[in-house]
Amino acid sequence: SRRQRQMCIRDRANTTSTLSSRCIYMEPGEYRIIFSYNAGDELLIGGLKYDYFYIAFGKSGSDMATWTKIKEFKENTQNTVTKKEVQFTVAEEGNYVICFTSTELAYLEIHDIAVSKIADHDVKVESITPKIQLPRIVPQYHINTAHQFTVSIVNNGKQVENDIKLEINCLLYTSD
Repeated sequence: SRRQRQMCIRDRANTTSTLSSRCIYMEPGEYRIIFSYNAGDELLIGGLKYDYFYIAFGKSGSDMATWTKIKEFKENTQNTVTKKEVQFTVAEEGNYVICFTSTELAYLEIHDIAVSKIADHDVKVESITPKIQLPRIVPQYHINTAHQFTVSIVNNGKQVENDIKLEINCLLYTSD
């Protein structure tokens, strides 16, 4: 019946829900989790509903109550997918499980999760934008001068990086 369905949904909303990873082998060091999600909702009677959740990790097979909480969240993303990063430290080598636990379930949706060890040097190009927009295909003889680009670089490593040199080489194809 409709009343039973509403009670079931309400009961489910008052319980915790956990999304757990498979075993991940980790060595001692610093790690990062990058995840995309949307959370919370706007109530029909006005106001906002927040999702309360946390990320934790622990040794595979151990009691989840003893796991280390990495970070707790109270979130409402206004129906937009949001990307976040959290960092944590693994003290000893072993197989670990990472979990996202919703403590007050509402509308939390996890879209993707990436776990990686933080390297000392981890610099990458995020985007390259030419100052003058050119079409995707340009005849070879039209490109006869140097071009300027804006390059966005992100440093995800532990070390501060100075004097980064970026070289862009273009391949020109001819059709004979």
